[in-house]
Amino acid sequence: MMKAFAGAAALLVLAGCGPAEAPAATAGAEPADACPTGSPLPVTGLCSNGDASLFLASDVSLQTAAPRCVWRTEEVSLSPAEALVFRAQDCSGEGWDKAIYTYVSGYLKTRLSSMAEDQSGFALEIIPLAASETAEQAAMRTLDKAPEDQRARCITSPLTGHTVAGRTFGLGPDADSRPS
Repeated sequence: MMKAFAGAAALLVLAGCGPAEAPAATAGAEPADACPTGSPLPVTGLCSNGDASLFLASDVSLQTAAPRCVWRTEEVSLSPAEALVFRAQDCSGEGWDKAIYTYVSGYLKTRLSSMAEDQSGFALEIIPLAASETAEQAAMRTLDKAPEDQRARCITSPLTGHTVAGRTFGLGPDADSRPS
């Protein structure tokens, strides 16, 4: 099973990753009517219709940005058998450019379809977990590049009020290091 830790992006409702044990070939084996209001995604075979029931946690009360925007299920391939799967709004019905998502060197990048690929922005960083490592431990590991005297001042603290699968936490300075 793929293990990945991903920070939340305001634009995305992050759901999870496609299982490594499910081969991509099974997606084509589904009946044609398996996705009556969308199309099967290439890696996971999930329908692209943004059905909230596909996700472990999803705030179904979230409004779309405009009346003709719809929720779509998006996937970004991390490897031939793994994908990052999330819900995002498609506002092409409003005449707005479609958002394009790509995975590049550990980052989820996003851009509008009318923009050149080199104009992509980073949406979030995907941090692989080591065996038996928690997401909080992986976040602390990202501080390895920071000066040693600063690393000890960082802590993880739980966040509340977010509807996501799993736990959310912030990585920041401890109480003694915060500005008053």
